[in-house]
Amino acid sequence: FLEENDTIPYMALKYTASEANYGGRVTDTHDRRTINNLITDFYCSDILKDDYRFSPSGAYYAPSHASYETYVEYIRSLPINQMPEAFGLHANANLVAAINEAMRILRTANSLMPKTGGGEGGRSKDTILAEATEKFLGELKKPFDTEYVEAKYPVDYNESMNTVLNQELLRFNKLIVRVRSTLVDVGKAVKGLVVMSPELEEVANGILENMMPGVWKKVSYPSLKPIVSYVGDLAARLKFLQDWIDKGAPVTFWLSGFFFTQSFLTGQLQNYARKTKMEIDTLVWNYKVLPAAEQKFQKPETGCLVYGIFMDGARWDDVDGCIAESFPKVLFCEMPHLHLTPCESSKDPTDKKTVYPSPVYKTSERKGTLSTTGHSTNFVMTVLLPMAKTHNEKYWVKRGVACLTQLDD
Repeated sequence: FLEENDTIPYMALKYTASEANYGGRVTDTHDRRTINNLITDFYCSDILKDDYRFSPSGAYYAPSHASYETYVEYIRSLPINQMPEAFGLHANANLVAAINEAMRILRTANSLMPKTGGGEGGRSKDTILAEATEKFLGELKKPFDTEYVEAKYPVDYNESMNTVLNQELLRFNKLIVRVRSTLVDVGKAVKGLVVMSPELEEVANGILENMMPGVWKKVSYPSLKPIVSYVGDLAARLKFLQDWIDKGAPVTFWLSGFFFTQSFLTGQLQNYARKTKMEIDTLVWNYKVLPAAEQKFQKPETGCLVYGIFMDGARWDDVDGCIAESFPKVLFCEMPHLHLTPCESSKDPTDKKTVYPSPVYKTSERKGTLSTTGHSTNFVMTVLLPMAKTHNEKYWVKRGVACLTQLDD
């Protein structure tokens, strides 16, 4: 194959490796993009040059043609622990890896701790469960009155947000009923009023270990938060929806507050499509990051204002209005408000060479499964963010830059 060409067919070799050998086993679009970009560091004409390096430090490179002993010596000279730059990552990646490893060890140690309690001066297991269930029940409101909301916000051809709100309330009601009923029953089980079933025991262990129980996960939105943070996050989402019910649709939408975020985005596109008599399939989003100092907002004529997005792997430079390197030891950056504007795809003015297509995920796990609606349970959308002239898409892809709607703590 190689001898049939006058020059080395780098493009063909890249395709063979990234799309067939490796890419053939990868189905996720963004994972395939990562493989395609990583492979270009090795399948390129520059690799034949003696001064070509795989990383800024120069520690990683392809040695010149030499003896077997020379290659072995070079391999032995490489760092025992690979530096993040070897993979194109920021130095903060070391910190993330160390935190994740420490958390795994602590979770394992916590699960092995005796749960009997009641030592000298310590609270008993039953006391902890009774106090925690009472506290959580106090934070979480009762299910929404969906009949009242349907009457106040009926189905309207020109306002899809009414339908979005009613659907969100039905999803959250299912979760609220599950969470509140299990908490109430755990409180009763502690007092000996009901039998501690396996389901209730799972919730009780979750409270004691500060981990979200599986019985809640089955009806919940994706979340990696411990149970205390999860209840606080759920309470904030319920308040966001209650304010919507009481005061009408907000000027700025908390993107993280939706159970099924894709329904909100589709509803916004639907409003625009019906207003302009366009087909919704021909519409795409345009993205504008607003200045961080801007705090007073008015409802835009087209599109919507959203907030509650965090950037992972980089940060947003509010001065230059583009993606920039993360600060040392700062793992996440909260994004300012975004103005999402629908636009006909054939008239989209965006210069794709100057923006980074950043995936938006619900959790830092960055993986999910396809639901019955055809949407991923974790991936939300792709946001196009401006880049500095000194950077390109490949640079940020190797950095692993993505946006999240919630953090793990």
